[in-house]
Amino acid sequence: EPKPAKLWAEREISICDEYVMPLLLYQGLCQRGWAIVQQGDLAGGIADMEEGVAHIRESGSEMGLPYFIALLGEAYAMAGNHEAGLAQIDDAIATARQTGADFGYSEMLRLRGELLLSGEAPAPDDAASCFASAIDAAHRQKAPMFELRAAVSLAKLHAAQGRHDQIRSLLAPLYERFGEGFDTPDLRDAKALLDPRA
Repeated sequence: EPKPAKLWAEREISICDEYVMPLLLYQGLCQRGWAIVQQGDLAGGIADMEEGVAHIRESGSEMGLPYFIALLGEAYAMAGNHEAGLAQIDDAIATARQTGADFGYSEMLRLRGELLLSGEAPAPDDAASCFASAIDAAHRQKAPMFELRAAVSLAKLHAAQGRHDQIRSLLAPLYERFGEGFDTPDLRDAKALLDPRA
């Protein structure tokens, strides 16, 4: 949810600046940049994200770095630089595997799948494989929202391929785990796929 994410990121940046916590400040810069990109200011958001990633790299810390690199890749693709976006996400996945810093690993795989679908030469089979791996990774990490998000991406691919019979068996068990948050984008997307007439 970009609007509240931007507000929280700005608060994080302010507090970290005041109390001299540079690593968390630059993570906040990445988060704010992502939110700005999602709200339509691609250049401004990418500039924040590039600055944040560069400073995190310079610090020598790996905390959160692969995830932020993947989000930067998504932003590059949104700005029309699909090849650079995919390269960033591949770098993020490789870094996470190498260092074990796998927070958001399933989201990195999901984003890779999305970019494989959106390029000049869509690769639906490779994308489906990424989505399936993302679902498995999220399940292993006990991250139900990331698991649902990856399943929604796979269900959308199934819908585009006319494989509607697979959507319910994929999404229903995941959706039914939730007892709240039904107004969040991920749960709304899942509901729309489960009941397209609603």
